[in-house]
Amino acid sequence: MKIYLRICFSFLLIILFSACAHFSSKEISTQSTSPAKKYDVIIYRDTWGVPHIFGKTDADAAYGLAYANAEDDLQNMQDALLAARGKLASVYGKDQAPNDYMVHLFEIWRKVNNGYETDLTPATRKICEAYAEGINQYILDHPGEA
Repeated sequence: MKIYLRICFSFLLIILFSACAHFSSKEISTQSTSPAKKYDVIIYRDTWGVPHIFGKTDADAAYGLAYANAEDDLQNMQDALLAARGKLASVYGKDQAPNDYMVHLFEIWRKVNNGYETDLTPATRKICEAYAEGINQYILDHPGEA
């Protein structure tokens, strides 16, 4: 059961990170610091717009990574979240129903929710939560994009 839960959780992370891998062609700032005081992170963008993220802890770096990913590709991140939640058809129509069906058939979210506290170490949970906070902070900073 634990292995199945880990596979499901890994599947969700792969979906999320693969959606984040696309690069936006919009103009971006060259350097920014963490908008949230909770995380100590610097996001520096080089000449080509590639983010270089410097954090004191893994959670700091995860926060910065999420913020930079959202800055580059928020729409794909939102689509990946819809896919992971089994809600694509509600936005993109019935052609997306097979994905939604599979998410519900495998009870992915029940398994993830049941195992989040017990199967992940506190350090891993902290990284996941920092990543989520980075996305949420970007959305708060740019309400017209979400």
